[in-house]
Amino acid sequence: MKQLLLLMLIVLPGLNQAQVKLSKLRLQAAHTNYPYRLLDAPRETLTESESTYKITKNKVAGWSMILLSGMIDGARDVYSIDRTVFEQLWGVPPKSYFGSLSWTKYHDNEVSFYERTTNSANDFWHHSHDLSVVLKISGGVMIALNGKPKWLHVLIDLGVSFVSQSLGYNITYNWLKT
Repeated sequence: MKQLLLLMLIVLPGLNQAQVKLSKLRLQAAHTNYPYRLLDAPRETLTESESTYKITKNKVAGWSMILLSGMIDGARDVYSIDRTVFEQLWGVPPKSYFGSLSWTKYHDNEVSFYERTTNSANDFWHHSHDLSVVLKISGGVMIALNGKPKWLHVLIDLGVSFVSQSLGYNITYNWLKT
């Protein structure tokens, strides 16, 4: 019987610990002519840290980054609809960082070639996109730094992330749109 179990472990490497225990029970039941029932299988209990969902500092930091990313995306979408939104709201010049013509100063040779080629954050449009992507990736990593959670906990984390992204987006979009 031990050889059969060892062969199963070698041939089927995808078996996890619970499947191996279940296979042992089936083999024992077949060997002793005892009718095997699923209720006789040993139940694996989760530890307290595995069974309860916890909000950690890493998760809060990650969700905050994702919320901020959503706020930046909302501002960027309003800016893409109406490039003069910051000029009207704050009175910034058209060729400033937030201005509607901010991209032209890099194409009209107003700055050096070195500054043009090394500065990807030369205006709000490009900088907001870069910052938003970095915040989303960093927020996801911060949320994932919690060991090996259950799938339900991962789904809860994803749901909270989507809600925080949407909330941040709508707050900024609606504030700038009015």
